[in-house]
Amino acid sequence: MASRRARWAGQFYPAAADELERMVDAMLGSRLSDLSAWALIVPHAGYIYSGTTAGAAFARLNTSDVKRVILIGPSHHWPLAGFALTGMGEWSCPLGDIPLDTAAAETLLASGPTFAICEEAHSQEHSLEVQLPFILRLLPDVELLPIVMGHCDASNRGDALAALEKIASPGDLWLISTDLSHFHTRREAEKLDGELARILATGDATSFETALRSGTIEACGAGPLQLLLEENIRRGGAIEILHRCDSSDASGDISQVVGYLSAAFLKG
Repeated sequence: MASRRARWAGQFYPAAADELERMVDAMLGSRLSDLSAWALIVPHAGYIYSGTTAGAAFARLNTSDVKRVILIGPSHHWPLAGFALTGMGEWSCPLGDIPLDTAAAETLLASGPTFAICEEAHSQEHSLEVQLPFILRLLPDVELLPIVMGHCDASNRGDALAALEKIASPGDLWLISTDLSHFHTRREAEKLDGELARILATGDATSFETALRSGTIEACGAGPLQLLLEENIRRGGAIEILHRCDSSDASGDISQVVGYLSAAFLKG
């Protein structure tokens, strides 16, 4: 079985399993497990910057019914249009291995050209990999369906959502990986990221897309967020913003910051 080995261990998060386990457990804190959510939004920077924000979402998740994680993040390292799947059978990180749902991937591939195998998009992508230690600590028995999202228009997103609906299962958790604004002053970032959080909490997919086009909000995972909001039109349910911060909380540098947010989309 082909396996994707961890590319970013020792950079975004510790490479030593015992150190990584302690760090993840500290970021999870006292787990409440009180939210029945079909989707979470989590950031993907180095753990010293955004791990607490990610942990705030994972710690609230009721994991009892989760059987599969559909992990969607943006492409940072490979020019990509559409949605990239992988032909690997498992992914690994210092805390262990996660089996991939290869049958679901094959069904998505058969749905049309929107989904395609692209190992190049996955091999270097950190936005997905940094979620694995959290998944393994909380959901050690799940299957994973990792998807890297490139440039997509409304038609591509509609086709993708239709295909994902065909493989949907009650035990699915959508995990959307994104950071927010990049390299503005802290004051500027607070304005941009506060507006994104406000729109996100309303669930208004049209307003979100309009704000992206006008530049009043920013996110490297804007595509996955748009996809999530459009899926939420069908599902409904409340949206709860769980935590927000920026990189200056760790670095002390307020001249150029990156924003982070976590949120939960609750089952209706």
